[in-house]
Amino acid sequence: TDLVNLTDRGYCLTGAVNGMAWAPSILYFNGTFYMYACGDNGTQKQSVYTSASPLGPFVLAKDTLLNGIDGYAYLNDNNQLYFYYAAAGGIRYRTMPDPLNVSGTVNQLTSCKI
Repeated sequence: TDLVNLTDRGYCLTGAVNGMAWAPSILYFNGTFYMYACGDNGTQKQSVYTSASPLGPFVLAKDTLLNGIDGYAYLNDNNQLYFYYAAAGGIRYRTMPDPLNVSGTVNQLTSCKI
């Protein structure tokens, strides 16, 4: 509660996320915690896990939300969900009809020169 005296609560997710995991992010939506984590097992994939508690345990809800890394789900003031992620060419985003799905339309937010 004071951000100084911390207690280890153990792992909230066990097992690999498509081989390895990095850049997890959490969304709390309608009473459920959603964890988005990227893994790489030959291809980069965003997976989605759910839990009733931010401490877990989180269980796999969808193994491939989309291909990309460093995903982040965002809920704006109008209750529209967005999913931001990095992919070849820069940072992209898609709208989300719900926390487990993304729209087919890819929007480019930034570009990269290689």
